[in-house]
Amino acid sequence: MEFASQYEVDVCARMYGLYPKFGTEIVGLPYRHYMREVDMGTDRGLFSEGDEGLPIFEGRMIDAYDYRAKGYVSGRGRAAVWEDYPFDISEKRIQPQWRILPGRVPDKLAGRIDLYRIGFGDVASPTNQRALCAALVPPATICGDKVPTIILSSDDKDHLLWIGIANSFAMDFLVRKKVSLKMSYTIMDSLPFPRNFSATPASKEITKRVCMLCAVGPEMEYFREAAIEAGILPSAADVVEDADKRAKLAAEIDVLVARDVFDLSKDEMLYILDPENILGQDCGIETFKALRNREMRQFDEFRTQRFIEEAWDRV
Repeated sequence: MEFASQYEVDVCARMYGLYPKFGTEIVGLPYRHYMREVDMGTDRGLFSEGDEGLPIFEGRMIDAYDYRAKGYVSGRGRAAVWEDYPFDISEKRIQPQWRILPGRVPDKLAGRIDLYRIGFGDVASPTNQRALCAALVPPATICGDKVPTIILSSDDKDHLLWIGIANSFAMDFLVRKKVSLKMSYTIMDSLPFPRNFSATPASKEITKRVCMLCAVGPEMEYFREAAIEAGILPSAADVVEDADKRAKLAAEIDVLVARDVFDLSKDEMLYILDPENILGQDCGIETFKALRNREMRQFDEFRTQRFIEEAWDRV
């Protein structure tokens, strides 16, 4: 147990030592601008039902690289029914519970909701399958308080790189040591995110793959065009909607982030995924147990780990 503790200490210390804290303002580097765009409680009077107006994103609608993970069906409050919208189904779309008519949009959102920006899940727990999930959020949408948004700069590459690192298992490994129930700004500001694109190892390869995962859906058309023009995305046909291909592409991002950005070894990556890989069964330490158990039920294997091991040798 002492060895396991020291193993984690060494991994975490090296990761934190490589990059400044996200909340540190450094001249010449992108700086985060957070916003809770509307509050699902105090701003309730602004909301409308039906198909008119700008959709409001709630926390369950956002998943890693996916701004259309769930759609609203019926009911209110705790009785609300939501449907999973996996890739490969024609019904996948933005389907919100609430909207805001253009004339009722708060003044503070002027300009911001015209932009592609980062949205991340506010609800987080170390026992969840994933503690930190982030996606690219399209314009003409508004995010509720459980989906705080971030604008880093006017360069799409900065946002894509951040999303790739935020959704990685390496970063999630650090996050779940700090969160209880909420992904607060204070926790986010304490994390070691690289912000110098040109100086970050594998940044171009990470960004290309993140764009292939994020720039999917009709709302991302202009983003795809801009990414092609900027040389981030080879062509519009390179975005990936097939679920299995997306999982393998995400595994490649995990490898690039762990190995190149954070200088972790393959054994350290295997420890992050499941300490039993290194310390043996019954070591008493858990990381992504909920995810592993779900995949064991669904696939009869920890599929994510296999994809990452294969990507480690392939990429």
